[in-house]
Amino acid sequence: MKGLKRIIVSIVCSVLLIMLLSSNVKDNSNITIVIATTPAAGSAAGPLFYDENIGRLSDRPGYRAELLLQAGKLCHADIKFTLVPWKRALHLVEHGGADAAFSSSYKTERAVYGAYPMKDGKPDTYRAIRGYSYLLFIHKMSDLKWDGKKISGSGKKIAVERGSAGVDIVKNLGLQPVELNNEQHMLQMLTARRVDGMATIEGNVKAVINREPLFARQIEILQPAIKSKYGYLMFSKDFYGKHTQLTECIWNAVGDIRASAQYKALVKSYNTSKSSD
Repeated sequence: MKGLKRIIVSIVCSVLLIMLLSSNVKDNSNITIVIATTPAAGSAAGPLFYDENIGRLSDRPGYRAELLLQAGKLCHADIKFTLVPWKRALHLVEHGGADAAFSSSYKTERAVYGAYPMKDGKPDTYRAIRGYSYLLFIHKMSDLKWDGKKISGSGKKIAVERGSAGVDIVKNLGLQPVELNNEQHMLQMLTARRVDGMATIEGNVKAVINREPLFARQIEILQPAIKSKYGYLMFSKDFYGKHTQLTECIWNAVGDIRASAQYKALVKSYNTSKSSD
């Protein structure tokens, strides 16, 4: 009888062990994270994320793309990018079409549906993807002036990326934002003198100019920066609620990788190949 009890106990323990191991395998299996981003955000720090000729992520997708791919590996997650206009990227995160948005500045209206890395009730800049500045670009024949406080001149129409923080920046300066999908279109409008200026992220514009240097001959950059911000990997609150530990792991990895000597060397490798922002 005692032998039978030992056999039963042994079987029960074996079943429990198998269940535990199965649970651990499931918990440790890679989760795919879909990140919505714009092509310009990738090209600002290297070549385009996606190579249409080979139908997959480029071997050199940009150092910020590599940053996120490495963070994914460290946290046992598969990172996938989907390329869309910025306003569409925010829409996808809000309505469940993507898990996160690449390099989103903190805005209270976005924080309603988006989760940011926080510290002491404020966005944690250590765990940001990048710091960046909005600059004012004008046509060389424009009379617009910027003294660091206000914009003066006859022009009032300023091109901005649709749905970006630049919309509010331009409005707060008392000017009229003209929302366009990307920097390529904005530069075309500016060089054609259909807008009076453009307020956008410096690196994104330089990436377009690197590909089409004719733009550079017609525009002028006014200093100082209009606004400096930080961009974060903004997850949907739904994803954060379901995968809190993974999300925090990704944010922590982003901060630690950015602070490392290896990442600085990676950035330098892109800079020397004239692919950086």
